[in-house]
Amino acid sequence: VSEEARAGLNRMVRETREGQLFSVLEEDRYRVRIDFDRDGTYENPNETGDYEDLQFRYDSTDDEILLNGETLVSGVTPIPGTPIFSYTSSDLTYDFDGNGVTTKTELDAAPSSGYQGVDSNDAELYTNVEFAMRVRSGNRTTVFRTQAQLRNRR
Repeated sequence: VSEEARAGLNRMVRETREGQLFSVLEEDRYRVRIDFDRDGTYENPNETGDYEDLQFRYDSTDDEILLNGETLVSGVTPIPGTPIFSYTSSDLTYDFDGNGVTTKTELDAAPSSGYQGVDSNDAELYTNVEFAMRVRSGNRTTVFRTQAQLRNRR
């Protein structure tokens, strides 16, 4: 189970790093878009069979992480007090505490600091997704934490 979870987590990280933009960012799901064929559209599938609009979703009913509706990791539960998926930005314009990461709270504070038109609900402002989960098999539990950054952001 641990090996299966690592493979699924590695795929989430790899696919996210290939991405150009996020379109949905929630605690239990996110969408990342990758224009593999560079035609300016995100198709599922494109003419070569690649999926370009990927949704990763945590299904709390079945304790699974799904990729476009297909099981990617089984036996998943949240770490208490921590969302499965959380998001930050590498845009240091809004990093008001100077720690090298821009958070949702800092994006919400941007308009009061003179940056109009900044809304933390705008998925296009984020560049990083952080993963935090426990994977159970019988009485054994393994904790997984990692992050991925959009490398092909345009």
